Amino acid sequence: MGRQGGNVNDFTRSLLYKMGQHRFHTEIFFGRQLFQIDGYPMIHLNRHLLVKSRQKETSQKKKHTSYQGSTPDLKTKLIFALLVITTTSLMGSSFAVAKIGLEYVSPLLLVGIRFTVAGILMAAFVLLFQRTHPKRAADWLKMAVVGAVQTAGVMGAIFLSLRTITAGESAILTFTNPLLVVIFGTLLMGVRYRRFQWWGVFIGFTGVFITMGAHLDLEIGTLFGFAAAVSWAVGTLLIKKWGMLFDTWVLTAYQMLFGGLILLFGSALLEDALLIFNPVSIFVLVWLAIPASIIQFAIWFFLLKKGHPGKVSAFLFLAPFFGVLSGWLLLDETVGWSLVLGGALIFSGIFLVNWPVKEGK
Repeated sequence: MGRQGGNVNDFTRSLLYKMGQHRFHTEIFFGRQLFQIDGYPMIHLNRHLLVKSRQKETSQKKKHTSYQGSTPDLKTKLIFALLVITTTSLMGSSFAVAKIGLEYVSPLLLVGIRFTVAGILMAAFVLLFQRTHPKRAADWLKMAVVGAVQTAGVMGAIFLSLRTITAGESAILTFTNPLLVVIFGTLLMGVRYRRFQWWGVFIGFTGVFITMGAHLDLEIGTLFGFAAAVSWAVGTLLIKKWGMLFDTWVLTAYQMLFGGLILLFGSALLEDALLIFNPVSIFVLVWLAIPASIIQFAIWFFLLKKGHPGKVSAFLFLAPFFGVLSGWLLLDETVGWSLVLGGALIFSGIFLVNWPVKEGK
């Protein structure tokens, strides 16, 4: 091919097609050269081919169905809603299931077994499918730090909180973490948030005050529940900072494994371990490790990939709702006016913090 040949030969057609596939056609204006590829100036390109390339891409977009694309049909919306309800109900109901398990297994040991088993299974998955693993020791250390904060810190505090407060209260306190992310992100990372997100923070913490203010005594479990939210917020910011370094599935697998091992070590060091094997305790362990961890994470990541991450995250408010509901159904926990009103404000705050602004505004 001549460097400035006026004819469009097969080599040029191939390059133009690839540019259309990768959206590089926006760099070409009516066939005039705006850049070079491999040293070959792309000038005098056939405008007809450019139009065809754009038409082909448009046709492919119309055929491709995803939650991010054009207006989804009713079936797509129903599937999306079902998956959102499934993953958030698994998140929320794990509080009540864990509280049942505490009758047979001590807190740190129970959560340590849960995430060690889940981490081993997910690690086997990412190895089997040859997902990209870190090559530097420093990156493995970062994953271990995420595991210490996101799994050991959050889940350890949650399970300890369940000894003295209800599953519903623990769920509501823990899921205030999106509100804390706004505060910590502003103070520690200089992130700028929109005004209505700050309104969400204010409304959410008003709900926390109402929910917890109804109690005359401050249980130690309340502090553990709030500590879980703080740890989760810090973990979220760490993942925001380091997450791009890792494959999502690899990070999830190993941070759960590292966190689970830390929790097992903590159990051996800090508590009188209790482990009673019976059908109920085995069911709890299996449920927490597989449906409430692996399946829940898989659905959540699928939704984040297929939909707008901000809009998907906005539905996190459903998780504490299911935490309260499952506590009422499975444990006969009392749902008072303070929990209902405060919970509603917290749900609203989480929704406002996570709901994305429309593009172009």
